[in-house]
Amino acid sequence: DVVAIVKRAVDLHSPTGEIQFRSSLKEAWVLGDAQLLSRAFSNLILNALQSAMPGQAVSVQINIERVQSVCRITFRDNGKGIEPAIADRVFLPHFSTKKSGSGLGLAIAKQGVEQMKGTIWFETTLGTGTAFFIEIPMIQ
Repeated sequence: DVVAIVKRAVDLHSPTGEIQFRSSLKEAWVLGDAQLLSRAFSNLILNALQSAMPGQAVSVQINIERVQSVCRITFRDNGKGIEPAIADRVFLPHFSTKKSGSGLGLAIAKQGVEQMKGTIWFETTLGTGTAFFIEIPMIQ
């Protein structure tokens, strides 16, 4: 149940920043690895919380909805955005913009989501923020 997994990730990270969670679904069942999804969702929330521009409070909005036969989870922040020069590398293993980052979080998330027959992508605007989207086929 994706809704329950996202709620746990939100509860884990909500003490460290402003997170708003909304779901149009009570439950969203997918065929996947709960631990891997939990790690991926946590990583996306943590990245969003760390995306703040200097002197600005960051907020993260998470939304779950059904889009045709898939569950779409959106993680949207109001952070600094992703530079176009590095946008094509964010899912590569060992690529990180953080001094302390291993560069594995998004690579592992992408591999796991794709193994679940899902997709992950992002849209970003410098100075406005970034939204990461995950779509995973729902169990009918």
